[in-house]
Amino acid sequence: MENIQNKPKMTPKDFFIHLSMLITLYVSAVALITFLFTLIDIIAPDRQDYYSNPSEGLAVSLSIFIVFYPILVILFSKSRKAIKENIEKADLLVRKWFLYLTIFITGLTVSIDLIVLISTFLNGSELNTAFILKIFAIVLVAGGIFLFALKDLKGVFINNDKLFKNVRTITTVVIVALVVIGIFFIGSPRELRQKNDDQRRINDLSLIQNEIVSYWQLKNALPAELSDLEDPLTYVNIPVDPETGDNYGYKIISDLTFEVCANFATESDENENALSVARKYEFGFNNSEENFEHIIGENCFERTIDPERFPKFDQNRIPTAIR
Repeated sequence: MENIQNKPKMTPKDFFIHLSMLITLYVSAVALITFLFTLIDIIAPDRQDYYSNPSEGLAVSLSIFIVFYPILVILFSKSRKAIKENIEKADLLVRKWFLYLTIFITGLTVSIDLIVLISTFLNGSELNTAFILKIFAIVLVAGGIFLFALKDLKGVFINNDKLFKNVRTITTVVIVALVVIGIFFIGSPRELRQKNDDQRRINDLSLIQNEIVSYWQLKNALPAELSDLEDPLTYVNIPVDPETGDNYGYKIISDLTFEVCANFATESDENENALSVARKYEFGFNNSEENFEHIIGENCFERTIDPERFPKFDQNRIPTAIR
C-alpha cells in the first residue's frame, strides 16, 4: 500500500506536455535531417537530377524546424521546472515511456545507419562524399538525441542547472548557425520570389513552344501571333508574365524557326541549366545546348522544329471544323 500511495500522480497537463514533447522532438529531428540532406545535395551532389531543385526543399524543412524547435525547448524547460518543484514527477510513467521510446528509436536508427555504411563498404560500392556526410548527419542528430535522453533518464539534467543551460545554449547556437546557412543558400524572400517567377516563365515558354509545334503540325504553318494559339474548345490559354501580366515575346524567323522571349529577374544557375539541357531532349528541338539558360533582362530563345520528330498531321484525318 505504501508503494502505491507514493507513486506520482499524472495530471492531464503532464500527459499533454510529454506527448507534445514527443511530437515536437520527432518532427524537429526529421526536419533537421531533411534540411541537412538537402544541404548536402547542394554542396556535394552525388547524382545528376535534372528535374529537381534541391534548394526548394530547404525552405520547407527550415520553416518546420524554426517553428518546432523553440516549442521543444519551451516544453523541455517546463517539464524540468515541474520536476524540480515536485521531484516525484521524474518517475511519471509517461515521462519514462517517452525517454525509453526515444532511446530505442534513436539507438536503432544509429545502428541501422552504421550497418548500411559498413555493408556498403564491404560490398565494394563507392563511398562518395555525399553518402558519408548523410550517414554522419543521421548519426549526429540521432546520436545526440540518444545521449540527451539517456542522461535525462538518469536525472543528470534535473539537479544540474549549469549543464542543462550549457546544453541548451550550445544546441541553440548550432541551430541558429544552420538557419543562417540555410537562409544563405535559399536567399532572401524577394530573391526566392524572383527565382520562382523565373521558373514560372520557363514553364510558360515550354508550354507556348509546344503549342506552337502542335499548331504547325495542324496548320502546316507557324502562328502569326500567340493569340492564334488560343482555343476555347481545347482549353488552350496562353500564359502571361507572372509579375507584369504582359504577353511573352514571339517572332517568326523562317518557315520552321521561331523565337520566344521573356524578361527574367535572375540569372540561371547550374541546376537550372542542367534542367534546360534535359528539356532539350524531352521536347526535341534543334537548338543550342543551353535550352533555357538566361541572364537578367530580356532573353529570346530560338527554336527550329524538326519535321522528322514532329511530322505534319494527315489533313484527310483532321475534322473540317478543326482545320
